[in-house]
Amino acid sequence: MHINLKRLFYIVDLSCKRREEDVSNIISFLLENNWSYAKKLKDADFVLLNTCAFNKSKVEFMKEKIVRIKNKAKKEAIFMVGGCLPKTDYNSLYNLFKGKTINPSDFSALNDLPGIETKIEDISKNEYRENLIPAYFNHKPADISIIKRGIYSLKNKGLFATIKSAITPHIGKGNNATKNKEFKIFIAKGCNRKCSYCAIHFAVGSLNSKPLSSVLNRINEGIDLGYKKIGLFGDSIGDYGLDINIDLGKLLDKISSIDKDFSIALYDLHPSSFLMYFNQIERLCKSGKIYLLYIPIQSANKRILKLMERYYDIDQVRSNVLKLKKYKKLYIINGIIIGFPSETEKEFEDTLTFLNETKNNMSLIHFYSDMPNTKSSNMEPKVDKISMGARYAKIKNSNIPHYKQCIEKELKTL
Repeated sequence: MHINLKRLFYIVDLSCKRREEDVSNIISFLLENNWSYAKKLKDADFVLLNTCAFNKSKVEFMKEKIVRIKNKAKKEAIFMVGGCLPKTDYNSLYNLFKGKTINPSDFSALNDLPGIETKIEDISKNEYRENLIPAYFNHKPADISIIKRGIYSLKNKGLFATIKSAITPHIGKGNNATKNKEFKIFIAKGCNRKCSYCAIHFAVGSLNSKPLSSVLNRINEGIDLGYKKIGLFGDSIGDYGLDINIDLGKLLDKISSIDKDFSIALYDLHPSSFLMYFNQIERLCKSGKIYLLYIPIQSANKRILKLMERYYDIDQVRSNVLKLKKYKKLYIINGIIIGFPSETEKEFEDTLTFLNETKNNMSLIHFYSDMPNTKSSNMEPKVDKISMGARYAKIKNSNIPHYKQCIEKELKTL
């Protein structure tokens, strides 16, 4: 009598948007090798926790989740930790977990799972592999409930499918679900920049850009499916193409020439790239083809920026941001770090002034924390927790729009 052994997997994804393509590739890999979704974590033969670990607060949160998820999984289940934690803070991870890991630049441990015939390398080398996930279900909207099983996120209250955005583009042209949703395109992975505080580049590896023709094809695909918003993502999106002898400016020029009803978002745009390609960016803003810019300035003080090894003219950044304020449909997000080593009160005031003058739509604010093997971790003096909290209070009292949830949790872990 032939017994069909059904292997089940369950993924808990706590990583950022930039890792969604990785998760999609892993799902494709498992499905390709005849693994199936587990309805519940306790039923899974393989459990993956995909982590985020860009600062101390995230590391502590991930450590809690490792213990919690491992305890809920059945004892014989294969448990792996993925995402950035294995590379950004391996020692913290190893104190809790000594099993196999994967990271954004090395997924090879997945090939050791039982029953693997198609290697992960054969899956991930295909461009935009996330496209293939719904293909297993013939693009039928009714089957989306199937693909939601076994991959959940604890980022917000409740559980939701983190790959929903990879599925909805295939529901069908003209569907109302596409009107206000974002069609995500991952145009580059990896980062060649070495900001002194950042440990993420240890995990993501060197810049690896998608071909220009592929990106443009994907943009047109999203538009043809009825999407008005196209989100472009990368670990360092401003450096797109530099590894394949093109640049972001060429991509923006091509986007400008697409005579269709859509607009784009540029996420994680380094301020130096914002300045370099400002003419193309402003041209797209003028034509209504950009709806969002995320520009993490991190600090508006020149000395601190030098210590951060982020080299750009912050005064010109301010000037250019103010030029874009006349485009009312444009949503601009800042990113800043409070309490970088040796930052004085007066130097922080430079950043506060920048935020007040630009009056952007949102600021993503984080408290500085040492990460292993970064240059800034060896810089002194450190700014104490009380001072950081007082500086954050000034931002709150200035009524600067910002995402409160993440920073208030961070303050507790310092």
